[in-house]
Amino acid sequence: MRDVVRATGLSEHALRAWERRHRAIEPQRSPGGTRRYSSEDLARILLLKRLVDGGARIGELAALPHDALLERAAARERRAAPDDPPWAPALEALSRFDAEAAQRLLAHELAARGAVGFATHVALPLLAELGERWHRGEAGPATEHLATALARHLLGDAVRARARGPETTTVVCATPQGERHELGLVAGAIVADAAGARVVFLGADLPPGEIARAARAARADVVLLALTALPEAASAPQLATLRAALPARTELWLGGPAAAAPRGPGVRILRDFEELDRHVRMRVRAGPAADGGAATSMV
Repeated sequence: MRDVVRATGLSEHALRAWERRHRAIEPQRSPGGTRRYSSEDLARILLLKRLVDGGARIGELAALPHDALLERAAARERRAAPDDPPWAPALEALSRFDAEAAQRLLAHELAARGAVGFATHVALPLLAELGERWHRGEAGPATEHLATALARHLLGDAVRARARGPETTTVVCATPQGERHELGLVAGAIVADAAGARVVFLGADLPPGEIARAARAARADVVLLALTALPEAASAPQLATLRAALPARTELWLGGPAAAAPRGPGVRILRDFEELDRHVRMRVRAGPAADGGAATSMV
């Protein structure tokens, strides 16, 4: 309970009332009686708090499923139409290196918007703004590293929240050698996980041979690469090497603002995270045994 109070900003008294009086959340108990909150529990608490802070009554919300709460939060945001972008509070917290506040704000956005909304409207615009500030000399790499670390923490919670069976589509996520920007990859991995895939997150700056080795060992159906700032002259040879090293059944998906126009057979561009979400769901429905071989580009 202490960890949940710290992560959400909700008082212990209110959390107990939501559990006992309203039964809005029902955590598991250890053999000794200690509460054990799952990642789904934490996301629900964050979403409930967001709605209550906006004027809703907990009694109206307690019995609603998570999808209904998400829709209420989205409708409220459409009515509010704030001037500041949704990632602005987190950026302000990051600029003063207040990691606890930034994590809480990002977790609120993930809980309220879902994976695709978070990736599209929060994570990637935040990354772009940090990049612009870096180029203008208004922010350093440490700020982006902190943002990436917090997003990776959220990703870890999202992945651990869902147990995947052996027949689930597996997506290996990485960036090629020389590409050190990782937040876009984190956002894409969150989307893939929410769409039903088993995500193997390798992180940034890996040579194509290592990515291929991991993909073969994990029996990956898809390799998802993010390209944010790596020039095409540096990425193209690596992509050719990686495609040649992957099994024919393993699809190669590229993504990010530096993903150049695809070359070679079977290459397809995904324009946004909604399209990524759709293609992952199609791949999950098709099953891991479906023939792949297509190289896809996510922008």
